[in-house]
Amino acid sequence: MKKISIILFIVVMTTVTTFAGEKNMLKNNGMFITNKLEQSDIISLNVFIKGGLFAESEADNGIGTLFSDVWLKSGDLMSKVEFYGGNIDAGVASDYFEFQISMLKDDFIKILPCLKKLFNDPDFSNEIFEREKGLLIKEIKSMKDSPSKVAMEKLGELTYGDFPYELSTIGQVDSVKNLSFKDIRKYYEKTFKGSNFIISLAGDFSDLIRSKTQNVFEDLPEGKPVNINCKGSGISRSVYEEEAYPRIRQAKLYVAYDAPSAADKGYLSTKVLTEIMGGGMSSYYFNILRQQKGYAYAVGAFYPSRLCSSRYITFIGLEYDNVMKAVEDIREINAQSVDMITDEDVQKAKNYILGRILSESQSTQKTSWYAAFFANLGLGHNYFEQYIENLRNVSLKDVQNAAEGLFNRKNTTFVLKPENN
Repeated sequence: MKKISIILFIVVMTTVTTFAGEKNMLKNNGMFITNKLEQSDIISLNVFIKGGLFAESEADNGIGTLFSDVWLKSGDLMSKVEFYGGNIDAGVASDYFEFQISMLKDDFIKILPCLKKLFNDPDFSNEIFEREKGLLIKEIKSMKDSPSKVAMEKLGELTYGDFPYELSTIGQVDSVKNLSFKDIRKYYEKTFKGSNFIISLAGDFSDLIRSKTQNVFEDLPEGKPVNINCKGSGISRSVYEEEAYPRIRQAKLYVAYDAPSAADKGYLSTKVLTEIMGGGMSSYYFNILRQQKGYAYAVGAFYPSRLCSSRYITFIGLEYDNVMKAVEDIREINAQSVDMITDEDVQKAKNYILGRILSESQSTQKTSWYAAFFANLGLGHNYFEQYIENLRNVSLKDVQNAAEGLFNRKNTTFVLKPENN
């Protein structure tokens, strides 16, 4: 254990140096972050636009995803990036719209004129709009054939009510059907405001590339900052609901607890708790619900990072006849977690989380992404350094406090069950 801790400390110190980026505010109040990585052959650009699902409603749900497809495919940038062997993508998450490019540093400057046009004066093709709209509707319909996706969508509706997090990132069939070509332009004009932009550049870039990349974004209109109001994101009352679904033999059970936002002091303790309780084959849920009780093979827990109240979600697939007993067992395990969790559990969970995040953060793309991600959460573009340090300092008492607070909160329980039950 001592040897593992020493190795992790060395890796952490290396990573802290790597993530010591610079931040500059553009004249339109956009945030421009740079991380100079002299050993990298790749340049990565991540752009976060604040809002995400907060820029949508039930009536136009799916507009962000449809816009991203039409926007990218109507211009010349995508073909140029792919010609040079790079990667390009865009899409919507709960709290932001995201755009990213990664490509060889020698080729990056060649695509900057197309990048500037894409963000400042984009083309929108009606033909591409009609094609992508049809494809998106087919994708939404195909998701209805996935029991897990159907269950998660229903759980989101139940646990968040009218709050934007209940919306699907790809929309619903009816809402997408009602979107018009004009809505694509309207979405661009509404969301592409400099004050909501976080631009993160990482790699071995020259001063010229840095300057020209900054120039791409500084002429965007400033606009008004997105005001994200988290009121209503918590669970107001505990709910239990079941819904029948054809073509499944086992039920899918989800129990969601009201959980801290990413800016909350209990955020990292809850991350460690999630790993201990449902992170893998050594977790308490796996060993008790599967190994001892024999309920099912698939069991675990997850806890997304959110600007507003998140959810700690336990999931299990099992015979419907065992659902009520499993719900009781999950609540009993949760109630006993404060006494069950040990120092060894906490250290093991921290080691796993540290190993995973430090491993993936060695890439140029992730260096760029984490800087933008944490900045969007309001934690600061250099928070990665503090994230690692704070994670290493999470104690058994911190995790016990997180468990005591979390499992005494209101929760949402949803069961997707086989028909005729």
